[in-house]
Amino acid sequence: MQKQELQAILEELKAELATSQFSKPSSQQGLQRLIEQIDQALIDDEAIVRNALNEPLSDAVTRFEGSHPQLTSILNNIISILSNMGI
Repeated sequence: MQKQELQAILEELKAELATSQFSKPSSQQGLQRLIEQIDQALIDDEAIVRNALNEPLSDAVTRFEGSHPQLTSILNNIISILSNMGI
């Protein structure tokens, strides 16, 4: 069930990313890479994914909390779901 919830939130993040304006193209590209990593987390070994995602997700929340509050909220939801999944 949590994987379905995570997939739904990822779709929400993708939609928000598509409509958001970024001052730096690298910010949008970084979030896109993070989404791809999370998508891969649903397939790969959770132990490997846990190490790969914790820092980038936290960094993204810190980086966008002032400029993109909706993205930050979605990213926090993803962190919560991954934590509940043990990832």
